[in-house]
Amino acid sequence: MNRRTLTKTITRIPVTYSLGAIFLLFVGLYLYFAFYTAYLVASTDNTENRVKEMRGTLSSLESNYIEITKELDILFAYEQGYQDGVGDTTYITRQSRTARIDN
Repeated sequence: MNRRTLTKTITRIPVTYSLGAIFLLFVGLYLYFAFYTAYLVASTDNTENRVKEMRGTLSSLESNYIEITKELDILFAYEQGYQDGVGDTTYITRQSRTARIDN
């Protein structure tokens, strides 16, 4: 081999490796984004199913709440022993720190 052929061979090898590395990089990025997109679609579908399930649960809970509140009224509360917490109301005025409240 003469010197000129050796120089051409040496300069082609790094270019070939560089092009191969760039090609592998792009293939790797393509595969990464393709699989990541598929993963996002699958997780979105799973999330939508969970939201539908939770909405169904929420509707049944709201329905139960409405049914229970229809049964509750002030007479039911008195029957259960509750007393009216609002009695005589006393208001306090601030005249001074040493003022006393006499009942």
